[in-house]
Amino acid sequence: MSRLPPRLAFYLGELAALAGWPGLVAVLVLLTAAGWQATRLQTLHAAQAAEAQRLQQTERALKRELARLAEPGAQRVVAAAPALLSRQALPGLLGQIEQLAARYAPQDGPRDFLQVAEADGALLRVSSQLSLQQPYPALRRFLAELAALPGVRIESLHLSRAQIEAAAPTALVRFSILLAP
Repeated sequence: MSRLPPRLAFYLGELAALAGWPGLVAVLVLLTAAGWQATRLQTLHAAQAAEAQRLQQTERALKRELARLAEPGAQRVVAAAPALLSRQALPGLLGQIEQLAARYAPQDGPRDFLQVAEADGALLRVSSQLSLQQPYPALRRFLAELAALPGVRIESLHLSRAQIEAAAPTALVRFSILLAP
């Protein structure tokens, strides 16, 4: 006795008669490949779900860290950098910068200093730039002396020569001073 319904058994018999044994083998190979592909897709889907869960955990951890860093931000930044100069020290430091600049790059008129409040007003960044034309050893000495000043950070240095024959390059030095209240 056949467990298949009579109509299905009839159609399968007709299909076997039309396709022959090679056709049935091909159908079995296709069904096996489809089954293998389905199990492979399930494995990949499980791996993808595990990776998505790991990424969500990482995202939550990064959000917690960001929230921790942003809490009392200004006080934490100032407390983390006790070596920052106070705003009262700014005139003396600007005088030192002017003396240093006068030795290496004399200029007519005052220099421009841009002041920007940062960390919710708890910090003050004072930025400026100097342009000077000196030989490389003098530029290195200038940069070392500028970086040695308390609170001064060299932001960028751009060197150029107007002509190849020029003995000294032109340097544009951008620097900033970070001050606590």
